[in-house]
Amino acid sequence: MRLRNLSLRARSFVTSAAMLRTIALAITFVWGYLALGAGEPEYLQSIAEPVYPVYDEQPTATDAAPVEHGSSTTAAPVAVTTTVVWADSRREPAPVTTTTVPGIMHHCPQWEAEAIAQGWPLDQLSRLDHVMWRESRCLPDAHNGADPTEYGSRGLMQINGFWVYRLELDADRLYEPAYNLRVALLAYSASGWSPWGITD
Repeated sequence: MRLRNLSLRARSFVTSAAMLRTIALAITFVWGYLALGAGEPEYLQSIAEPVYPVYDEQPTATDAAPVEHGSSTTAAPVAVTTTVVWADSRREPAPVTTTTVPGIMHHCPQWEAEAIAQGWPLDQLSRLDHVMWRESRCLPDAHNGADPTEYGSRGLMQINGFWVYRLELDADRLYEPAYNLRVALLAYSASGWSPWGITD
């Protein structure tokens, strides 16, 4: 009889712990919807408009004519036009002209301009570079099928199914560098570096 009472108490404790875990998860999802899904959060309104550079764009007829220097001809400098890419496609600002990148990212320098364009703070680029290298080796098509979520971890920053559900994302677009970096910025803005296992 005493063993049966002890067994019932243990089962009751396990059930209570599972119920508390479920409630905590539900609160997390509700918070995610309210803070990140219901309109643009306040902390994103102060971030500059993200831009996606088009480096291989060909000069058009409106570009300046070549400048002649003595016997040789030198092409005039051409401003690179950029196109804005938003992870949530809520608005599309007009194209703008980019500036040079500061050269902070050393493992994945090819994604520094994109990270800045998507709104990453300059003081976090070094950490972003480290995490991106550790997670995907800077490969936008990186996929970790061993991740326990339905979608696995995808793209440059290895965004997993937790964020796909929480932010109602298009999982296939996580292989697009601009989309992946923007979603990673949302995750960083909500939770710091903890989604990538960094606590400081």
